[in-house]
Amino acid sequence: MSEHETGDETFTIHKPETFKNFSGRMNIPVSVKGYWSNSSIEITISRDHWGDEDGMNYSVSHSTGGRDNKEVPSDVAAALNFGYAMIAAVEYAKELKEQEEFLISEHDKFKEAARKRQAKEAAARQAIIDADSLIGYDGAVAISLLMRAKANESCGTPVRRKFRMRGSDRTVMYQVYSTGRMTQFFTCVTPCRGNFEGRGSRVPLKEFIDTISTMAEIS
Repeated sequence: MSEHETGDETFTIHKPETFKNFSGRMNIPVSVKGYWSNSSIEITISRDHWGDEDGMNYSVSHSTGGRDNKEVPSDVAAALNFGYAMIAAVEYAKELKEQEEFLISEHDKFKEAARKRQAKEAAARQAIIDADSLIGYDGAVAISLLMRAKANESCGTPVRRKFRMRGSDRTVMYQVYSTGRMTQFFTCVTPCRGNFEGRGSRVPLKEFIDTISTMAEIS
């Protein structure tokens, strides 16, 4: 922390212990004697992701957060403290700018570590999916034919079947209705009364086959 003293403390810059593993954005609060907020002033440093990738932005913003009249009764004295704090915040922002090369280097390291971690996690997820059972296109066609045949035999009672997303516990249920002249596939909505499964949106046969072909069958 950085303290400016004129007889007693007037403000504190809450400096971070380190800038290693800089994530690309950091807010550094400044508390001022005579104001409630712990961040009456805020110094922000950030990497520009939208324009120049190598550029850094430095800014100083303020919002008093309300006067603490018990700590500093005089509005003029409190305002003077705030003025000292603003000047110090700007000076500190200038110091940070002098470390720009180091900040960019640390951010690059942070991004590379994050990229490797995400790639590792994605590979682990894909390995679980690859190890899971797959219905496949031929299996999906066979299931659709079987569900349609059972629906035609059921005299209006829907035929339901549940499928699971590969590599997870997430499931989806489809149901088939038959009027005797045609059969239609629908999704099932969330049960809302006992074991009731309401009719959801209609699904074209091709979409049904394409969707479940990438899934794992449950029942």
